[in-house]
Amino acid sequence: MFLTEIARPVEVADLEEVRYAGVRWYTEGVYAREPVPASEVKTRALTLLREGDVTYNRMWATKASFGVAGADVDGCHVTNDFPIFEIDTSQTSGAFVELLFESPGFQPEAAARATGTTERRRLKQRDFLDIPVTLPPVWEQRRIVDLIAAVDDAVEAAEGEGSSATAAKMSIADGVVGDATPLGDVLSDIVAGASPAALPRPPRHDEVGVLKVSAIGDDRFHEEESKALAGSVQMPDRAHVQAGDLLMTRASGAIDRVGVTCVVESTVGNLFLSDKTFRLVPDRRKTTGDWLNTMLRTRGARAQIAALATGSDMRNLAQARARMISLPMPDVTTQERQAAAFAGLSRVADAARETAHALRTLRSNLLTVLLSGEHEIPASYDALLEEAL
Repeated sequence: MFLTEIARPVEVADLEEVRYAGVRWYTEGVYAREPVPASEVKTRALTLLREGDVTYNRMWATKASFGVAGADVDGCHVTNDFPIFEIDTSQTSGAFVELLFESPGFQPEAAARATGTTERRRLKQRDFLDIPVTLPPVWEQRRIVDLIAAVDDAVEAAEGEGSSATAAKMSIADGVVGDATPLGDVLSDIVAGASPAALPRPPRHDEVGVLKVSAIGDDRFHEEESKALAGSVQMPDRAHVQAGDLLMTRASGAIDRVGVTCVVESTVGNLFLSDKTFRLVPDRRKTTGDWLNTMLRTRGARAQIAALATGSDMRNLAQARARMISLPMPDVTTQERQAAAFAGLSRVADAARETAHALRTLRSNLLTVLLSGEHEIPASYDALLEEAL
């Protein structure tokens, strides 16, 4: 076995403060928590964590809470719910063990071995150590680590390109609106109300969909984020989602999720607004939906939304208050020109996100192929990449 459980007990009484470490779900890594004065810690002894240690949260093995300690958590402390293990570096490395934790076979096997009657089923150390894994020769492990790292670098580069394009778009939009509350038209002057008479009656279907708040996000409309209801459920006509609608979130526990907008670009079928969303219908003589959508995501507009939202635990932005948001209003021709520039940057961001998504899929497929034990890494990566695609 290439892991050995170890103990490094530390008396809390000998410490001035405790630097706890935790392990994120879904193999997202070991991380350092905020230090706590030792006088506030009730546990008599803790375990010292060192760089290179393997650890996991026994209570959340079903959530793939496994990781390898990095330099940033060296010297931190963990409770007995985080057993620690040393790696036999003659057989493997921390980088390869991290990939094993991500492998398709490891996580369901770990979850199946956890015992208990609640969601926090515990994985005992002996059961963790008994999980079967395939360990190729060290030289092959190194090549696997290098290949996956190259894909990770490509994912990071694609995501960086997408983030840069989005940041450039919002920088331009912020310059239009400004940081301070702008002087200009309020939304009530540039959006029309959506009365039942203004909307066509939706066709009857076997079922209808009610949008979740998550349907509005990332500057786009996610129509798949909806809850299906039986067609016999009566929904008001005014709640039927229409092409061209500018949708806005009404309520959320986080202020950055209140007042988020997106444009419905095409007919979406039998979807309806929930009580946590509403629509703003742009007056096409004065503005365009695409331009307005971008403007409502600027720092200046977000500051107004934060001021207009009410509530503490659950923040709420009433539609009447949303219509009080003020924006500088260039003529429609200028708006269309600006919206075209925004759209170009959005296309760059979208293409980069699609590339990153494809690379993440490739990475997952590669891990399946490489860690199955049924394939050897060829002299050229080309054949392996073709098999994984």
